Amino acid sequence: MKISHIRREYSGQALTLENSAKNPVQQFTAWLEDATGIESTDPTAMTLATVDCTGTPNLRIVLLKGINEQGFNFFTNYNSAKGQEIAHTPQAAANFYWPALTRQVKIRGIIEKLTSHESDSYFNSRPKGSQIAAIASPQSQVVHQAELTERFKKLEAQYHNQNSLPRPHFWGGYRLIAHEIEFWQGQENRLHQRILYQRANNSSHWGKSTIAP
Repeated sequence: MKISHIRREYSGQALTLENSAKNPVQQFTAWLEDATGIESTDPTAMTLATVDCTGTPNLRIVLLKGINEQGFNFFTNYNSAKGQEIAHTPQAAANFYWPALTRQVKIRGIIEKLTSHESDSYFNSRPKGSQIAAIASPQSQVVHQAELTERFKKLEAQYHNQNSLPRPHFWGGYRLIAHEIEFWQGQENRLHQRILYQRANNSSHWGKSTIAP
């Protein structure tokens, strides 16, 4: 299959030091609001990259479920491949891509667990079927589909009269605490615009600069 000819021209609003926010979280929030209004599918989807105990990289799509000055929140099974990799090496990176806007955001930082209260609060907000699936699934382990379906049905019957299930101890949230956030805006002739924010010595102060495409 020949693919070298597949390309498109990029264009978008200008991204400069002058018109970008002083704080990258504010800039990200503005871009996410734009994406939510234009992208038809999963504007909160991010590619999360981690490394295993041998240093081999791994990645997958997860959904962003919260953002504030502290970081970027997502939820998963602590025993999953990503959970084990985070436990071993908490350094990670994430990338958002919004093709309709020709924009990307790359985030690098350290991951920490959310509090039990934060994880409980989000788990309780999930649809009941999603709660059951979180309990039923031994995420990242080899499993027969029929066995998994049967496990789900048994839990569904067990909790038939309950509107919500208790959060299992092996499931909860993480926060990606950024030390570097890059914003990429596609432009004509591949002269894309990139603004890099870097946190100064783990403080609340961010410096920003323009980097070449």
